[in-house]
Amino acid sequence: MVDLTTTDDVVELTITDDGRGSTAPAGDGLSGLAERVVSAGGRLAHGPADGRGFRLSAVLPSSAPAPAGRAPERAGAP
Repeated sequence: MVDLTTTDDVVELTITDDGRGSTAPAGDGLSGLAERVVSAGGRLAHGPADGRGFRLSAVLPSSAPAPAGRAPERAGAP
């Protein structure tokens, strides 16, 4: 399930599944994602979902600055 919530201040994205969860050791994927979220002024949480599966939640300021070294994206740009 994907849930996207926005307010004037924040954008919150939560992704959950009802699968087996994660038994793999931590890799660069989630840590790299966490670094990018933090560099944009947000926070990332991930781990087992209630009962079964996996949950990832990112909360970002709705007017987050572009990460260092990247130009802001323009509306309609690929």
